[in-house]
Amino acid sequence: MGPYQPAHPRPQRRNLAQLEHRRTRETVPDRLRPLTQIHISDLALTLDDLLRTEPAAAWAQTFLRRLQAAHRRTLQAWIDANTDAQQAARSLGISRNTVRTHLRTAEALLGSDLLTTGAGIHDVVHALHITTAEIT
Repeated sequence: MGPYQPAHPRPQRRNLAQLEHRRTRETVPDRLRPLTQIHISDLALTLDDLLRTEPAAAWAQTFLRRLQAAHRRTLQAWIDANTDAQQAARSLGISRNTVRTHLRTAEALLGSDLLTTGAGIHDVVHALHITTAEIT
């Protein structure tokens, strides 16, 4: 005779979060679920996809609204030049001092530190990317 086999095998154990996630995925459409309940494997989004959303566009417009066109052009050229003010100046046909002045003005208007290492430059890069993508 073989090992003991119970008449009713025990159900496989799952943690409560797995069960809740499965139940939610099966009963609630994605558009109605809060983001905290959407599992990452349900999404096939890239950062570029996220940056093309209406909330991202609204944020970028709000973030950059105080900048004049010249400041935006200078920021974009400076970023394209890997934050080299001299190279940005050459590409814009202006002096390096004018680039620096535009950057300092942009820092003051945005309330972000652009010339030292920090998160301020990341916000600018994303906001410019979003607003540039809207135009094209």
